[in-house]
Amino acid sequence: MATIEAQLQDEPDPTIVKAAGKSLKTIVEGAIGGAIGNAAANPGVWTALLSLFS
Repeated sequence: MATIEAQLQDEPDPTIVKAAGKSLKTIVEGAIGGAIGNAAANPGVWTALLSLFS
């Protein structure tokens, strides 16, 4: 985020902004995937979800 903010201060270098955006996307995707994996592995989550359909 700091790289993108710094680039937006002056004349942004499209290559740097694009690379920073790709990195940010990768980080967010990894965080979401990790959260889903943790939730799927936690039996408490399944119990709560299954109780919604009972």
